Amino acid sequence: MAEEFCEQLAQRGDVAAWGGQHGLCLGVYDHAVCGLSALGHVVWILPAVENGRSLRLRSWQSLPMSNDVAYPVFRTPDHDLALRVARRMVAFGAQPYSEVSVEAGVPTVAEVGRLRDALPDSWFTCWNMDAPVVPPPGIPDLTCSAPARELPANLADTQAYLPLTVSMLDQPLGSIEDHFAAVIGPHPAEIHWSSLSWPEAPERDLYGESKHAEVTLLLNCDSRELDARAETHLVLVHVRRHNGDGYRFAEWLAEQIGQKVIGAPQHS
Repeated sequence: MAEEFCEQLAQRGDVAAWGGQHGLCLGVYDHAVCGLSALGHVVWILPAVENGRSLRLRSWQSLPMSNDVAYPVFRTPDHDLALRVARRMVAFGAQPYSEVSVEAGVPTVAEVGRLRDALPDSWFTCWNMDAPVVPPPGIPDLTCSAPARELPANLADTQAYLPLTVSMLDQPLGSIEDHFAAVIGPHPAEIHWSSLSWPEAPERDLYGESKHAEVTLLLNCDSRELDARAETHLVLVHVRRHNGDGYRFAEWLAEQIGQKVIGAPQHS
């Protein structure tokens, strides 16, 4: 059965599958059916059934067979303008199945409370290796992500988990971008559009691209890692990293919205 999954899914993503004593294990990278989240790289595995019997599955993040590279094409201190430019780039490659995800750093207890209320459908996650193994009473386990609606009114005990990230993943285009940009304040954040499709440009000898067709708007920072705080906002266009074609493709894409590549690429 593992071989069947590899054969059936290989054209849709980078797949690994293996059978073990305790069940079938699948790994999928950037696959439309199983779904790699735009942020955090969490793989979701669909249930498998063999002869009417469910198999135990576990997720596994594979090493990608291809990588993206993101080129900066616009920078401004005006986040409304940055969002408009990013959306023009998104519109050039948008598909019915395209999605948007958002994420931001949350450094204080006060901001956890503010963003919990402003983004009630979001999730909070702790990446602090020194966070409590057992959460305090009334506090969900933030090391495994917790929905904003499960956070209590008294957030004092979340101090031990700081800094947190707040995120909403894989949402419909146009559903969250404006509100998120308006409420996120000064914190480093990103809005990331995925599952786009860049058309081919035969006159430039450029092939179309779907797997790595993405757009990122970095708010208050200059790095995809959200670790380079800035007073400006940056639009990145993603393409496949392949010899010199990545730069040429990004250059052509930027031209379609009246922009140009303005800096060094950022790698995943």
